[in-house]
Amino acid sequence: MNAAMQAVWNTGPLRRYFNSGMHLYEVNTTNPLGTKGALALRYGELCKEVWSSTARSVAPLRVRWVVARHARALGGGGQHDAQELLAWLLDALHEDLNRAAPRPAPPPPHRDSDGRPDQEVAAEAWASHTARNQSIMTDLFYGQLKSKVRCDTCGHESVRFDAFNMLSLPLPMESSLRCEVRVMRLDGSVPVKYGVRVNTEGTYLDLKNKLSELCELPPECMLIAELSGATIGRICDDGAKISAATANELYAYETPRPECSHCTDCTDCAGCTDCNHC
Repeated sequence: MNAAMQAVWNTGPLRRYFNSGMHLYEVNTTNPLGTKGALALRYGELCKEVWSSTARSVAPLRVRWVVARHARALGGGGQHDAQELLAWLLDALHEDLNRAAPRPAPPPPHRDSDGRPDQEVAAEAWASHTARNQSIMTDLFYGQLKSKVRCDTCGHESVRFDAFNMLSLPLPMESSLRCEVRVMRLDGSVPVKYGVRVNTEGTYLDLKNKLSELCELPPECMLIAELSGATIGRICDDGAKISAATANELYAYETPRPECSHCTDCTDCAGCTDCNHC
């Protein structure tokens, strides 16, 4: 609730509208689509308290009671989606302050654009919308979305404009995952922690290759593991996708170098002097 409320009451024109008491002259107590003015009145009180109070914090209890009464899905003491609450808040305030009362008959169906200029089609759609929706919320928060449908067979295009008061935009996704890996060497030296970035779809083999550049151990001489308490909980397979949940709790254990396939006497390829292949 805090995030949604702050987004609304930090809108300057709306803040001035409520703090000046203008809403008291426009509260619609008969609109069945709203809260009969309850939200507008409680929100107006809260807005004045926020912007005139000397207190360090303000509790929107009365607004919360109205929300719980008229939007039961958003009631209770649990956490809720801020966008869902914001959408309800904008719509409920609009209906509580809607000056288009009594409501006229349902608008006629949208006329086909039929090649007319966008400005004409948009103005026609907006006039139809504002005939039933006139409030400070309409003035400040509503716009129009243009949609176009084209027939692949005959090439006919139909354009329409729909009113909206909120746009949902996807948050940019992280393209990389940061892993923290403690490297445990065979010689018993102090473990060193490395920070490595890999692709979000990367595997533990990708992590080994990146880590190899930092700790100078070949990938085939590393064993990646997750710890559970003081014991190894899971050995991470090279082909498995890295788990974001445990990406910062990984250990890389140095393992002996693979035995040389060309020399039966060679037990450590790095120190073999009898074989030209090592």
